[in-house]
Amino acid sequence: MSNVPVSKRFRSQSLDLHYVDWGGDDLPILILLHGGNDHCRSWDRIAEALSDRFRVIAPDLRGHGDSGWSNDGHYSITAHVLDLLALYEALGVETAPILAHSFGGMVALRFAGLYPAAVSRLILLESAGRFDAEAAWLATPVEHRITDYFEKLRKAAASRPRPYASLAEAAARMKERNPRLSDALALHLADHGTHPGEDGQRRWKFDPRIRARFPHDISFEERRRLRWQVAAAVLIVDGAEHFGAPDRTPLDIPGARRDIIAEAGHWPHHDRPDDVIAVILPFLDQGSLGQG
Repeated sequence: MSNVPVSKRFRSQSLDLHYVDWGGDDLPILILLHGGNDHCRSWDRIAEALSDRFRVIAPDLRGHGDSGWSNDGHYSITAHVLDLLALYEALGVETAPILAHSFGGMVALRFAGLYPAAVSRLILLESAGRFDAEAAWLATPVEHRITDYFEKLRKAAASRPRPYASLAEAAARMKERNPRLSDALALHLADHGTHPGEDGQRRWKFDPRIRARFPHDISFEERRRLRWQVAAAVLIVDGAEHFGAPDRTPLDIPGARRDIIAEAGHWPHHDRPDDVIAVILPFLDQGSLGQG
């Protein structure tokens, strides 16, 4: 076990991808998947708390953090599932619990439906709400979805990430998105989420093309079919002040349990990390003891 994770790399198709390993080769593996526009070091507070029970593995999704960018801007859920399969192969693991936030949860849920035996327990953090906007997008004529994707992809490819004069300025931007962040955590997230350019200014590491929504995805009925194929016990954890508000309807996942974290928004692991740990640890420990 280590208080400082070790950076490692693996290949998925032609992409060179990055992950951090919190050590403990004799411990069961736990995989943490971050959300969109984020990076693997966003999990540090949670990973450190769990690293005495698990060998915590946190990858940077393609196009994020220190992972490579897709040559063609391909960032569909299916592409990320393929990357997760490659990570399993690189680790030599057949089954593991997964804790995933936001977009990472969409990847994990799709993976668990396609490969039920590969996921022993699944925790979806701010990831399992049903949103009208998603239904409206899928109902949009396919020609509009495709041309909109092309336009956004072309604009993103031609753009330059916004520069920040200092790490403190980038951290201030983080706090605009989530005012609950402490100064120290905002600096930590900005430090690992940006890199200095030749001009001395810092820019976000993620590929701006990830914001162009891939136009093709499986239907709601196909998604439901995959959800019903998930064999793992599922815990849904939501922040009370965001997607997890009580009037939101979570996805129908058979046997799933749901917990709400008070005084938390879309980033409960940043807003109320101790409360998140208190909820997820017993659930994970049940799995490590072989309990259902």
